[in-house]
Amino acid sequence: MLIFLGPERQFEERRIMKKGKVIAAICGPSCSGKTETSVAAAKLDPDVRVYPYDEHDLYPSNTPELQEFMARGGPPHWEARELFDTPAFVQNVRRWHDGLPVCLPANSRESMATGLDTRIIAPGRINIVEGVHVLSFPELIPLYDATFFIEISLEEMVKRRLARHPGSLYPWDLESYITGPLIQGTLECVMDQKPRAQYQLDGTKPFEELAQEVLRIMTAVLQG
Repeated sequence: MLIFLGPERQFEERRIMKKGKVIAAICGPSCSGKTETSVAAAKLDPDVRVYPYDEHDLYPSNTPELQEFMARGGPPHWEARELFDTPAFVQNVRRWHDGLPVCLPANSRESMATGLDTRIIAPGRINIVEGVHVLSFPELIPLYDATFFIEISLEEMVKRRLARHPGSLYPWDLESYITGPLIQGTLECVMDQKPRAQYQLDGTKPFEELAQEVLRIMTAVLQG
């Protein structure tokens, strides 16, 4: 199923872009609340648009590039950046920054659960790019008006991951992965982004509270 914006919505988006916009990047370990905080922000403010990095997960689409990568031995852990379509992500964030809509494969857990196979997301006044690697790419940092890192302890991350999909047979949901390689991958591929974040958020707080803090900062940035 493909979602298109109607003419009235497209006009409204262009009108908003002329008034000004801001882009935030929200990063953090697995299960830190990146998606939940972003969704909560969108519920609190209708001007918020959310771009999920997980839509670029290559594993669900099983692309030839991924098949080749897996044939060479695959990743040491499922947090590896090679499992995501980095060129498409970088290109689309630049488009979003320029006020243009982006067409994304629907590869996140949330999108696949709804039956979507493609998403079109037009930027709004307050825009959030969220995901585990969104601060990994130096060329995108100047495009973000504010950068956030949601902090949780490794122990809390493991606890949340074990509770997320009990009984799942996916390799990244197995207890043996969560209590071992996940920690290694987080230290190697996620925590190195923390110094690039302007703001640290306490991931043990309610998601709505985190969303309010993000909106407070983004509104202040927007107002100059």
